[in-house]
Amino acid sequence: MSDGDAKKREAAQRVLARRLSSKHAIKGIVEKKDLEKAKGPQKLAGYKHFLAGALAGCAEVVCTMPLDVIKTKMQVAPPGTFSSPINCASQIVKANGPAGLYYGMPAFMTQTAGKAAIRFTAFAKFKELFTNSLGEESVKKNSVMVDLACGLMAGTAEAAVWTTPTERIKVLRQTEGAGGSQFKTMSGATRHIVSTQGVGGMFVGIVPTALRQASSVGI
Repeated sequence: MSDGDAKKREAAQRVLARRLSSKHAIKGIVEKKDLEKAKGPQKLAGYKHFLAGALAGCAEVVCTMPLDVIKTKMQVAPPGTFSSPINCASQIVKANGPAGLYYGMPAFMTQTAGKAAIRFTAFAKFKELFTNSLGEESVKKNSVMVDLACGLMAGTAEAAVWTTPTERIKVLRQTEGAGGSQFKTMSGATRHIVSTQGVGGMFVGIVPTALRQASSVGI
């Protein structure tokens, strides 16, 4: 075999090797994609759902707390006490300073962060349950109904476990106002309710609360 033939053969072998290498690389990529597709969408760990919900709830409180205080004051005050939400806010600030608009914030923060954390986690778990029971394709085809069902169940769960008792404390503290002492702290308010009304006192209004939360989350 001449030197020229040997060089041509070596060149041909290098080309073949490159083609085989490329072919194997492409095959590996395709197999990896098929494997990822077979596994389905990646799911967040339960604690990540919980943490994401809690942080979202904290952000909500910081932005909406003053509005909630104004709403509660106007709802429980005798008719004619406040002429408008702005008038209500100005009277609260005049009597208690800007901090008056955030009175009861620990209870509100605890309530909102907790219910959002439970909501996020419950929704994800119910969605996972439907997917495991009905199959991913069936869930995709009926995504609206599945999301509605998951939302209704998640809202009911958060109301039963968390929203009803914490909202009861929040409303009692806001109604009493910054100058009160009966519901001065969350723990004190809880002890007072349980000692005077029993544990059931913490769950007054659970049915309408569950209906409200279920419809809110579901929709």
